[in-house]
Amino acid sequence: MAQDEDRAKDTHPVLLCFDGSNDAAAAIGKAGELLGPRTAVVLTVWEPVALRAPYDPATILTAPCQS
Repeated sequence: MAQDEDRAKDTHPVLLCFDGSNDAAAAIGKAGELLGPRTAVVLTVWEPVALRAPYDPATILTAPCQS
């Protein structure tokens, strides 16, 4: 497997992104399995809760109609 040998020789760091979700954590775990031991930089991105407008999808169904 030439690709596996190339990955083992690659010393460049890998950039992984993390948003706090379970899917992101699973993806980072899978990346570790696929890429093997190497340097990684994890970029964490989020939006502060205070800046997010509250959203309740149920209100779409119960909100009064506007003409």
